[in-house]
Amino acid sequence: MELAQREWNDYFERITSEPRQLLVAIESVGRHTPLEERISAMCDGVCTRHPLRSIGYEPHADVFEVAAGLAAEHGALLRFFVAEPRRILVREATRARAIVITDAGGAQTLVCVFPTRPRGALRSAAAASRPALTARLRDAPVALHARVRTPGTTTHF
Repeated sequence: MELAQREWNDYFERITSEPRQLLVAIESVGRHTPLEERISAMCDGVCTRHPLRSIGYEPHADVFEVAAGLAAEHGALLRFFVAEPRRILVREATRARAIVITDAGGAQTLVCVFPTRPRGALRSAAAASRPALTARLRDAPVALHARVRTPGTTTHF
């Protein structure tokens, strides 16, 4: 879907206001590289992802910017700019949102935005299984527990 230029600011504000943390991968796409191939490789495949700090279009400077990296209090690790963006396409890929920015010279930049799991998601799944694991260990036969050696005896395993 192509975004009209008047929609750019609102669209990117909605992305950064989403309640979950997002990850981002950025790549400059060569003029002769098939775009769909890069979207599949990056957004559905394996790529280096960084926490998204901000993404947006500054109309007065006519610049699209992505800031990515460390925790907000440490500042952005990477700032990527596209001067004179003329076209922005958005496509939902299997695992991410693909954003393709085309500048006035025809160069394309691919930005993949990935959702992350809530911080406690993995921890809560492990915590939920903990009582069952504890019960299994408590009810396990004594042979599974460490053997206690009585002084003066020989233990055979």
